[in-house]
Amino acid sequence: MELKWKEYFTSVWYRKFWIFFVVCCVFFGLLLRSVSKADLSSSGYISLNYEGATEGLNPNGTRYSIHEVRSEELIEKVLDQMGLTGYITAEDLLKCLSTSPVNSQSPDKRYISSEYSISLNLEEPLPFGIKAEAVLERLLMLYHEDFVTRFGLDDSALDIDWAATKSLEYFEFGSLLQAHIKNLIHYLDNLIAESGMAQYRIEGESFRSLLHSVNVFEEIYLNKYIAYVQEKHIFRDVSEYYNKLVYQRLLLDQRYQQAKAEYEIRRDVTSMYDKYMIAFVMVPMYDSKEGLYMSRTKIGIDNYTVAANIYSISSGALAKSIAEIDANMGRTRSSDSKASDSRKADEMIENIIEQMNKLVQRIREATQRYEDYRSKTDMRYGTKTKSTMSMFNVKQNVIYTAVFGVGLCLMFIIWDQYRGAKKV
Repeated sequence: MELKWKEYFTSVWYRKFWIFFVVCCVFFGLLLRSVSKADLSSSGYISLNYEGATEGLNPNGTRYSIHEVRSEELIEKVLDQMGLTGYITAEDLLKCLSTSPVNSQSPDKRYISSEYSISLNLEEPLPFGIKAEAVLERLLMLYHEDFVTRFGLDDSALDIDWAATKSLEYFEFGSLLQAHIKNLIHYLDNLIAESGMAQYRIEGESFRSLLHSVNVFEEIYLNKYIAYVQEKHIFRDVSEYYNKLVYQRLLLDQRYQQAKAEYEIRRDVTSMYDKYMIAFVMVPMYDSKEGLYMSRTKIGIDNYTVAANIYSISSGALAKSIAEIDANMGRTRSSDSKASDSRKADEMIENIIEQMNKLVQRIREATQRYEDYRSKTDMRYGTKTKSTMSMFNVKQNVIYTAVFGVGLCLMFIIWDQYRGAKKV
């Protein structure tokens, strides 16, 4: 048996240089094959980092879906920008694209992954030497841009059309300005709350300081302007404004009468119910600790009571608006303004518009800084760089080469044994 092993070793050792050369050629051939295939595949990630992401929601509260990255419209945009239209269809590229959530096997079933992996495995090389990694990078970039566009900040409160104010009466301009300031305050309040939850590090002017500036603007410019207009009772066209007020009052009065009638109907209906029945219609219920208790059930009277309350509030608000119109109509009757009063009011309006534009511009700049921050943090994305071991697939190729080398040695051993047996 020992002689046999020596013969086997001699068969291999005699051809060691030839075997080494062949094995090296096979190994490097496999490496080159792996490198060529490396350009056909790439992987990346998408990580969501905002309130509601772990609940599977978009920033606006709608349901998030990772499959949006595989939309045909987005894929066609990628092909168009990379000059691949006509060489590969969106449908074919979609077949090579796959997405999956990370940590989807979490034992906590309430947990929804906010990180996703995305892979692109092409079947054939793309023209112009374009690699799969470049295609995936462009796809992720366009998806991020689309996400920021769809779920960016709603800054419509900053859009003010001053051209439309030229035809307004002085009182109407004051009311319009009040509405704009109210919108700005609401807009900044939301930004303060949102940026606080996002742990936004303030750069430049903060939203709180801007909110203070808006409040100061309201006190200095708006209140001063309204007080002046009310004191002087000035109008651009008294008769036209009076007719407009009469028409507005007519419409409001119709709505008020309707709301009042609806309230009275529901009030009368609730009064028809027996008070004893209302007080004692009870049903058995279980509390959070599974304890039994008696609870008052919801009956028809509840719906009428809620509706009556709504119409009562509505009629009260309408009555208040009618009272304001009556006050303005009274001012038109006692108007004895001078031309100089109107000129001063116009100057105040010009100054208000100028200062308001400067304030809005400061808010826009702060909003843009926060928008840039959000675009970088709300969604992070990128492609995963392949290591040298991974790109050359070294581990697998070493195993394949070793198996080939062992097989080659066995072939020579068997061949020598066959030749020896044939000579005998």
